[in-house]
Amino acid sequence: MIDSEGKILGPDNEGLLFVRTPVSVDRYLNEFAEAKTPFRDGYFDLEEALCDHHSVREALAFAVPSELGIDEVWALVVPASSLDEDALQRFCWEKLPHAQVPLRFITVADLPRTEIGKLDRHRLNAIVRGLRGSTG
Repeated sequence: MIDSEGKILGPDNEGLLFVRTPVSVDRYLNEFAEAKTPFRDGYFDLEEALCDHHSVREALAFAVPSELGIDEVWALVVPASSLDEDALQRFCWEKLPHAQVPLRFITVADLPRTEIGKLDRHRLNAIVRGLRGSTG
């Protein structure tokens, strides 16, 4: 646990948690202004990679807690043409760190947006709740 200046904090303090593993993204080290929302920032590369696939027009990656409380990577995908999920999965395994490969792709006609065009997180949550309810 460190503070915004990179100093290690003792017990009972709040700060930033940095974890290093073979699949961690290391580009925000010492760039605290950009790391305010590290989870979200970490998925821009994933979304760009998904959109690099020929059959994807738009994509939105997000975390969904599993039954064990561990976040899983899911992605909403707006297809540019017919979507072969197996081919997209293989593409992701080749292009991305394995921890960023979505476990589930949800094909949608459009990403959920507000009236002014911003991504609508409330509708995203409703979509996820609906899918979880339909899968048990």
